[in-house]
Amino acid sequence: LYNIGLVDAAMDRPVEAVDALDKVLADAKGLSPAQVQRAQQTRGEQSARVAEIAVVTDKPAVVEVDGGDAGRTPLDHPLRVASGTHVIAVLAPGALPARREITLAGRTAQTVSFTLLPAESSNGHLTLTVSVPGAEVLVNGKSMGLTPLAASVAVAPGAAAIEVRRPGYRNETRTVRVDEGSNGTLAIALEEDP
Repeated sequence: LYNIGLVDAAMDRPVEAVDALDKVLADAKGLSPAQVQRAQQTRGEQSARVAEIAVVTDKPAVVEVDGGDAGRTPLDHPLRVASGTHVIAVLAPGALPARREITLAGRTAQTVSFTLLPAESSNGHLTLTVSVPGAEVLVNGKSMGLTPLAASVAVAPGAAAIEVRRPGYRNETRTVRVDEGSNGTLAIALEEDP
């Protein structure tokens, strides 16, 4: 756990680093005094980079953070995330998906409220595979997060404009037709911009 905590910190995953180092420090019998000191220092540095998001919806919904499943509302406790910009999405049966991009500093807390609008039809789900990590994915002009996306994207039936962009690469735009309740896969290869 000590090594996992240090690796998580080095990989810019402060929430996971704090969780691992908390477990290590709760029972530090096998660590040398220098390791305990390093664990405490790293834990302090990483906890300064963690923010909290309370997500509130008017009906029960699945909450996604940056395309990954983060729980269901009502949430028992706020979600812990790394400081920075995140895309929060809520999905509920019979409702249009709602998304919001927020930017948080470390050691801050924010509440994000959603009022879900009823959908006249069932959403389709699109799984996107992009050749380059860290590319921003937009569906009908709304950001879905950075690649690789952890989950499929819920898309309202009809024509959907999919845009993928990353500095140093040419933007790629595709228009796809999404049928009610459908599941599909779309692979996009970005080309370097000379």
